[in-house]
Amino acid sequence: FGSLAQVRKENVAQAWGALTTQVEALRPTMNAKWPELATFHNAFAIATAFMCSIALALRPAQSYPLKRCSIGADFVVFNDKDSHQVTEFVEVPFGQIVKSQLDLYIEHLVQLRGKAREQECSEKIPNNITKILEVGSSEPLLFRITRNGLSQLGSTHLSDALEQCGFDLPPNFGRHLVQSHLCNLERVEINRLSRHGSIFQSSNNMGVDLSPEQSAAGVVRGTEDLLRQLNILPLSGLRG
Repeated sequence: FGSLAQVRKENVAQAWGALTTQVEALRPTMNAKWPELATFHNAFAIATAFMCSIALALRPAQSYPLKRCSIGADFVVFNDKDSHQVTEFVEVPFGQIVKSQLDLYIEHLVQLRGKAREQECSEKIPNNITKILEVGSSEPLLFRITRNGLSQLGSTHLSDALEQCGFDLPPNFGRHLVQSHLCNLERVEINRLSRHGSIFQSSNNMGVDLSPEQSAAGVVRGTEDLLRQLNILPLSGLRG
């Protein structure tokens, strides 16, 4: 696949454990000040990006393509390949694990916006979070908080966070890991998740005779099994 990166499952599981440990260590108290809340948000957003990188086979990007307007009940629509035309959006199925994580992330943003208003931060911050939360929003869902306000979150930031935790994983670790996992399963249309643009560009064309529903179900089942194997399960952020 692409650069033929090889990613060991145990390394990914350990990296997730390190990220979740960091999130819990930074989890703010009721009286936390804004700098603590911002630091917690950044760690939580990184953990969410980590899970999505696997579950949605995300390509490395300066800004992850997830947007509120693109998330459905059991699928997400996006274009994460620079060489594709602007109109080349693909529907990627997902299961309950990543759906729950995205729901928790959105709930977290609602609470974060409230905290920003309570602490009388610059109105720019809660207003920008509101724009992101709008159901039809095309603003990037995953972001960092910096001194200058909200900033894009991409694969470079995820790689940096992993390196700080002692893990040297390639930027496309999640994509290669899930593709390798699905390759070992029978009758799974890997291209449904790989998004190579044509089944003939996929390294594995098994399952291309399946109906769209069967194809999506097989990909979701295989991906969810992988996440459970690695104990990558929903993680909460700020809660009401």
